[in-house]
This record gives sequence, C-alpha cells and structure tokens, in this order.
Amino acid sequence: MGSPTGLDKRRFRRLDVARDVTVRIESNGKKTGLPESLQASCRNLSLDGLCLETSRLAHGAVKLLSGRRGERDYRLSLEILLNPQDPPFQARGEVCWYNVDHSATDFIYQIGVEFVDLAPQSRTMLKRFIRKYCRPRSPLQIIKSFFVRS
Repeated sequence: MGSPTGLDKRRFRRLDVARDVTVRIESNGKKTGLPESLQASCRNLSLDGLCLETSRLAHGAVKLLSGRRGERDYRLSLEILLNPQDPPFQARGEVCWYNVDHSATDFIYQIGVEFVDLAPQSRTMLKRFIRKYCRPRSPLQIIKSFFVRS
C-alpha cells in the first residue's frame, strides 16, 4: 500500500502480473471456516510477497490475520505457474493485510501475502521472472530511489 506521501516504501519493486494461483490454507488443525484450498489471481508480486485477488472468501478470512506477525496461526501454501516451460513456483506465506475492493462489480477480496521460508531455488526462479518482465526504470525513478528508504 502506498504511504500518505505517495512514496512506496516497500523493500522491492512490485511487478504487475496476472497469474492463476492455487492457495492452500495451512491451519495446524484449527478451523477457519474457509475452504481448504482455493483458486485466486495474482495481481502483483515482488521478492517479498504478492497481492492475491479472489471472490471466494467469506467472513472467516479475517482469521488469516490472527497471531503476531511472523507467527500467524495460519499460513498459505502457494503454487504459481510463472512460465509454462518451468516447474511451478512454490512458496509459503503469511497474510499481512486484507481488503475488499468495492470498486469491482463483484466483491473482490485482496490479500497481501508476505513470503516466509522461501527456498533458494524458488527465490532464484522469482528473481529471474521479475528481472525478465520488469520495465527498466526511468532516470527520475533511479534518482528518487536514492532518497527513499527501501
């Protein structure tokens, strides 16, 4: 999410990309009231995480935020086919934020996920994908990055 100053303070740039994501909820035996797995769409991703969109969440989705950051009660197992010629990108993550996009014609839930315990081969695959599809930054963006804490 952007800051009040309009400057993005994320550690890594986000790549706007549309990919299907298979999401499984890891609950350690706790009941969430949510489906065990669901299909979602990736709205954007970075080396730190991604934004998911889905219309298949219920009121129980706020439970995905239970627990302290880094120690959430529920984690998500994610699988994304980034490139058809590569094996699926697999990651685990924790929900950082949750929002409803009221501008959508149907209710679209947006879920911010931060990767946890990302395997080295997954990080390499993600870096390669982002590098391939990220637009080069303009000189103004490069200069601005020196003044914005990342």
